[in-house]
Amino acid sequence: MLTIAFIGFGKSVVNYHLPYIERRSNIRVKSIFRREEDRIGDTDRENWYPSIHFTTTLQDVLQDSEIDLIVVSTHVDSHAHYAKLALKAGKHVLVEKPFTSLVEEAEEIFAIAKEKNLIAMSNQNRRYALENRVV
Repeated sequence: MLTIAFIGFGKSVVNYHLPYIERRSNIRVKSIFRREEDRIGDTDRENWYPSIHFTTTLQDVLQDSEIDLIVVSTHVDSHAHYAKLALKAGKHVLVEKPFTSLVEEAEEIFAIAKEKNLIAMSNQNRRYALENRVV
């Protein structure tokens, strides 16, 4: 069983990640971290997922020994920051596109992952989309 947590709870998580994961018996979403300011006026959606622990304390996710993978699904300006924190906490990371704003940030993330023998990769959820295919 792969146990994961999300950092962020925007459209990508709700529309792409969770519907896919809910159909998988070998993946469990344990927690979702949201900044307190991101919850203002937007807490009703959390009730859609009663089995997921929502938290505004990042350490709840980073220090949870059950969590294997953290999916970073925030604005690009925070991708590198959260990815590095997750890796330093011993978690594999999957980062939404764009992976980072700067090549140097990506290189640093991959160096940390290599040093800790962890996986860091960019999410690619549209790889086989056919809606733009010319027939």
